[in-house]
Amino acid sequence: MSEQWSWTVDCARPRELAAFWCLALGYVLAAPPEGFASWEAWQTQFNLPEDEWDDGAFIEDPDGIRPGISFLKVPEGKRDDQESVST
Repeated sequence: MSEQWSWTVDCARPRELAAFWCLALGYVLAAPPEGFASWEAWQTQFNLPEDEWDDGAFIEDPDGIRPGISFLKVPEGKRDDQESVST
């Protein structure tokens, strides 16, 4: 028995990163939910503000074999320093 899983990446610009990984992996942007012609139509239906439309992106393997990858916008930037964790 196999299990379905996906991978999520925190980033600053989800659509740009998703486009890069589509090219690199041969993936495609995920289709909009059933009943919607585009993601913009879905976002409009649920009154999402346009300035939030690039807060996420999802790509998938066109053959349905490899895991899906979602890219989520995070407000904070990458930290330069690492905190040490004591155990």
